Amino acid sequence: MSALVVFEFVSLFFARALFVWFYNRTGSSVLLVAIFYASFVAAISQLSYDIVPASNSARFLIFSAVIILFATVVIIATKGQLGRATRSVAGEVAGEQIG
Repeated sequence: MSALVVFEFVSLFFARALFVWFYNRTGSSVLLVAIFYASFVAAISQLSYDIVPASNSARFLIFSAVIILFATVVIIATKGQLGRATRSVAGEVAGEQIG
């Protein structure tokens, strides 16, 4: 397996972490995550040609590195919780507010 394929899987993991963080931070809004995803794809597919006039491999590596860097900052800043509320599920089911 080539190094680019492995790097793509790694960057997809980090991109998914960003989507989960954005979903949790927007109050579970699927619409806002869909808009974020659409802008994410547009930036990678179309704007990358204007911003990085290089080969496809170089462009892919640059944008993947930006995704990994941003996601790593989010993961560290949220201490791995990705914006998730800290209340317990049992208390939420019972109607109690824990916090």
